[in-house]
Amino acid sequence: MLRWPLATETHEDFSEPILPGKGASDYERYLRTDDLLALQKTPDEQVHPDELLFQTVHQSSELWLKLGTSEVARATVHLRSGELAAALRLLARASLCLQFVTRQLDMLEQMSPWEYQTVRRVLGHGSGFDSPGFRDVRRVTPALGEAFEAAVAEAGLDLVEVYVSNGTSGSRCGGSAITKSSPASSATRSSGRRGHRSRCSGR
Repeated sequence: MLRWPLATETHEDFSEPILPGKGASDYERYLRTDDLLALQKTPDEQVHPDELLFQTVHQSSELWLKLGTSEVARATVHLRSGELAAALRLLARASLCLQFVTRQLDMLEQMSPWEYQTVRRVLGHGSGFDSPGFRDVRRVTPALGEAFEAAVAEAGLDLVEVYVSNGTSGSRCGGSAITKSSPASSATRSSGRRGHRSRCSGR
């Protein structure tokens, strides 16, 4: 009896990378881990071991903010086109990004004042308010607010009706729900928190 190979069978050697770039595996090459993990100071360069904690928190915050602001910009396009479901999905992501940024700042509370002041001496004039990601939040959110207000107006509603409506299923806007706890409002509320909590601020 002939045995036909299953669709999942392959003779490909998955231990060998096939993507271009640096790294011993495709995981490392795709994520560019060689470059990513080289962005932090080496132990010999650190004035205190907690510099690794400090850089990890702030560098990962910038990545989450980059993703969050990208999703807000995409959501704004969908909102302007009346594609509320697509916009809400992206805004939920953006809201989570901002939550991650805020929550991981708790890691900085694990540094004592003395440890922080030791690290602070090598930060130059660095301030959390200089964050590129935080500046991008301020850049993309006004357009989102304008698109949201336009969608509400087009539906013949006002903000009081949206947020104090007796119904829990939403509004008439394009046949989709504008809920009281929409990710759009969550993203806007969260956008101002990061600069106040970052211990990178020297001002």
